[in-house]
Amino acid sequence: MIQSFLSPLDGDPSRPDTLVVCRREFRDAWKPLLTEIGVRCRYEDDPQPVGQLLEAMGDVIEAHELPHAEGIDIRAFPQSDAVWQADFIRSPTWVMNEQKGSYRPWSVLVLEKSRSKALMTSHTPGDPAPEMLLEFLVRTMARPGGESAQRPRLVEVSDSDCYDHLRPRLEAAGVACRLVDELSEFNDFCLRLARSLDGSEKCALADGRGVTRAQMESFYEAAEYYFRQAPWRRVPGEVPIEICCDDPALGARYAIVLGRTGVQLGLCIYDDWEMTRAMLSGYATADENRALAVCYDEAEIMSAVDLQLIDRLGWPIATPESVAGRDAVAATPQAAFSERGGIVVSGCLPASDPGFSKDESSLADLAGRKPERARLNCTWRGNGIQTDVGETRHAPHLTVA
Repeated sequence: MIQSFLSPLDGDPSRPDTLVVCRREFRDAWKPLLTEIGVRCRYEDDPQPVGQLLEAMGDVIEAHELPHAEGIDIRAFPQSDAVWQADFIRSPTWVMNEQKGSYRPWSVLVLEKSRSKALMTSHTPGDPAPEMLLEFLVRTMARPGGESAQRPRLVEVSDSDCYDHLRPRLEAAGVACRLVDELSEFNDFCLRLARSLDGSEKCALADGRGVTRAQMESFYEAAEYYFRQAPWRRVPGEVPIEICCDDPALGARYAIVLGRTGVQLGLCIYDDWEMTRAMLSGYATADENRALAVCYDEAEIMSAVDLQLIDRLGWPIATPESVAGRDAVAATPQAAFSERGGIVVSGCLPASDPGFSKDESSLADLAGRKPERARLNCTWRGNGIQTDVGETRHAPHLTVA
């Protein structure tokens, strides 16, 4: 309610003179607070025109509700020239209950390809199954998007099990079924839907300047490797690791492994040695402390766009509770995760593991660069920086190729 005062759909922010509510408990709870800001609160049993609006909304919802599949003969429906795409997706939003905790339920989506229009979307009663997709297709044909019943000319799917189940049954009703490698229009629609639900408080890696899908895959592979190796168990405190690439354009970076205290797992990457020293010595202010950070947290903090891409493209994640999300201190996340930043982070993650060697992983693959352009030289930078046990450490130079 307060948000509607601050950001109304039309006009400038304002307060109403009187707020009418249809529940007594709302009036009793809100009246003291609203009185403090000069807004009267009054109860009415059937306030208008809100009541009429809710009734109209109910009629619209009822018109779009799909009938049950039992007794529907799709052969009786007129056939259009439309091409439909259908598949299961994880819901872009999270739900929570006492039995399962926080999770993303499965949904089914039927899309008209030419218009990229959703004809039907609904949560599934259980895990996806070919029989379930057929049922939802039949129900959608009976009332596609609230329109009159019709059969499409063709249904496209990308799952082979669904195709094997659907094809003979749809062809018996005069509807062709085609198996395709990728449902491009379907996937684009899902990304637009996810982006509309993210809001301004979440930043998707996919929206970074110049970031490609290959670089995102490289990042998640490197993040999974780093998490599984758990370098925070082996590092001798907050000792900076200097990482140099033979590509002069990338320059040197100074990485600090996070997680030895168990508070926050991840990696912090600085591009300036003096700033690194100032931060470790406690001299850097919050405004001066500029760095890239890779942190591990619950999946709920991630943007819906990135989660949708992870689901569809099968990018690796160590555990559901350790999805890697990137943030930038004192910088916008979009600007931080650029094409160049993605290469740096994907290379620094495995290189910052004290146990990393060229025999364990290919840094060239992780960094998405040619081998001769991805060779990193890593060294512990003691230089008077004290570890948490009061010692000054100087490790030998380490080359990772």
